[in-house]
Amino acid sequence: MIICSALSPIRCWCLLMIAASPMISAETITAFQSDSFVESIGVNTHWAFTGVYSNNYATLRNKLGESGIRYVRDGTFSDVFTRANDLYNSFEIKTNMLTGRWIPGYWPAPLDPTQIDAELNDIKTLALQTVAAIEAPNEYDHSHGPDADWVSTIRNYSMLLYNKVKADPLLKNFSVIGPSFGTFETYHAVGSLDSYIDYGNQHMYYWTYWPGFSGFDSNGSYSIDWFLNTLAPEQSPSRKPIQATETGHTTFTELGGISEEADGKYTLRILAEFFRRGIYRTYKYELVDQALPDREGFFGLLRNNLTEKPSFRAVKNLIS
Repeated sequence: MIICSALSPIRCWCLLMIAASPMISAETITAFQSDSFVESIGVNTHWAFTGVYSNNYATLRNKLGESGIRYVRDGTFSDVFTRANDLYNSFEIKTNMLTGRWIPGYWPAPLDPTQIDAELNDIKTLALQTVAAIEAPNEYDHSHGPDADWVSTIRNYSMLLYNKVKADPLLKNFSVIGPSFGTFETYHAVGSLDSYIDYGNQHMYYWTYWPGFSGFDSNGSYSIDWFLNTLAPEQSPSRKPIQATETGHTTFTELGGISEEADGKYTLRILAEFFRRGIYRTYKYELVDQALPDREGFFGLLRNNLTEKPSFRAVKNLIS
């Protein structure tokens, strides 16, 4: 029996992970520092969005600092750079810089590769100290607008981004994360980007299922084994390490959601299970509910009124 009362939450969790794992020989056990687990935890933010993010930054940044989370994922907008510097200077929180500026006009719109130089220059001049990694565009299969040749666009964009980062003296040592996709078929359509990424990228959502389930559910959720063994090799046949730049459960129970209590438990299970399976960093989607009138608005660690969900308290207690 493991007695947790005398242990820190994270040490207790690590012991529970080991205890819950299948019995294996001593030769195959890989030891890890508990701090490396904390290093694997991140959360998505949307500092440039109007509404709860822009109206409540002071409270949200304090809650983020209180949580102990060391990494956030956000876009390359001027408001984000301002927040990123504040978070780094205040809490040493770094930002995964999500790239992908599009042609001016209504969104969704095609990506504009001619803006890559300006985007990277902004990162260098406005937020260099804050950078955790540089990520290729987000789910372009869902946001390409009228771009009929979007598969070629995202492939060429990702290659160009990587080459420009690695050719830049100030950026070359930062890791480049591959593009994420919203449909499984897109990974096959775009194909290998092995020579143009340092990390593969997966958005692993489980809807009403627990993170370690095996198989497939009616909402389109696949098991971790399927993601790692079937989908990930499409992007990186050499099996480069993976970052899960989005994952989590919605608490919008009217449509594919789970209770807040279950979300608190599953959030910890996701972080632990992904880490155990070798995923380098996992970004929970997202910091605060945007309260959109559907399941997309209820993924937060915090409610829209800024009160704590069980998932926030669970992550905070785990890290502390």
